[in-house]
Amino acid sequence: MVFRKTKHKNPRHQLYQPGFNANNGCWLDGSWVTVAKDEWESRKDEHVRMYGNLRKMADEQHYRDPAVPRDKMTKAQRQAWEHYAGDNLFDCRHESGSIGPVSVGMAGNRIDPKEAKWMLGEGWKVMRFVKQPNGETTDQTKGLDIPDDLITDEAGNDAAQPVDTWQHIVDQNVGKMDAMFESSLREATSDAPMPGGQIMGMDYRGFATQMLFTQLVQQEESIIRMEWSREQGGKDQFRTHQQEIDRYVEMRRKIKAECESPEVFEAWYENARESHNSCARTNLDNTEGTIYSYVLPKFNDDGTHNPWGPRDVPWGHEGTP
Repeated sequence: MVFRKTKHKNPRHQLYQPGFNANNGCWLDGSWVTVAKDEWESRKDEHVRMYGNLRKMADEQHYRDPAVPRDKMTKAQRQAWEHYAGDNLFDCRHESGSIGPVSVGMAGNRIDPKEAKWMLGEGWKVMRFVKQPNGETTDQTKGLDIPDDLITDEAGNDAAQPVDTWQHIVDQNVGKMDAMFESSLREATSDAPMPGGQIMGMDYRGFATQMLFTQLVQQEESIIRMEWSREQGGKDQFRTHQQEIDRYVEMRRKIKAECESPEVFEAWYENARESHNSCARTNLDNTEGTIYSYVLPKFNDDGTHNPWGPRDVPWGHEGTP
């Protein structure tokens, strides 16, 4: 059934309007559209002719079917496509300056008006030219009818200076991790009264201290992951090996400066490393080296470390960075 009259006190006259993906000619889930009674009466028979066989058509489609150009669409396909054409993922800039992917529903070659209103309300705008991980520049607005008020009026509007969105996102994430580290450091070393209660069997300072050493060990994992990737032929793309080491050295220096003694540091450090390595070893052995886990060697203050063995890394992906 592709038309209905609801049982409300004041009935709603509705037509079920499916969507259409022009990229592969597939019908998409749509929605019920409320129209005036007169329009409903005049349109429902034709609506049945266009979509009454929708279930059968959908059963016969395949996501690898060929694209359907706009000028080749039937009336039913065009109407469905203009109602809902699927979701599109745009690299966007927030009014705060941060960058990230935003998924919105499309109505034909336009962002659905409701989605556009939401984007503006949330402070997101599309960047026109963005740099892809392979180095190519993409015009995100090409072939689409995106209003000017949804496009950034600064970085990203010059094809010669595209925004490197992935580099921005990596930098943002590193910044957030640094902020989390500094927060844990403050909590672990503060002399201010702490709230009562416990977290995972520890008081707040103990939990904050554990988080510090967990983050330190996670940074060791980042270094080993990068070294293993290099050995498999990978390249440093967004962060260099030296940047990761420098970050680790600074984290370790700050933690050691707050520890009562080298023995206290070693006790916390070994506990965190053992917890990580126990889990990583189990993951690697149980998956024949196909899971991306890393058993960590002992690190030193300057970021150097003992050698890691061939079974301490994802050996099931040998040759694949």
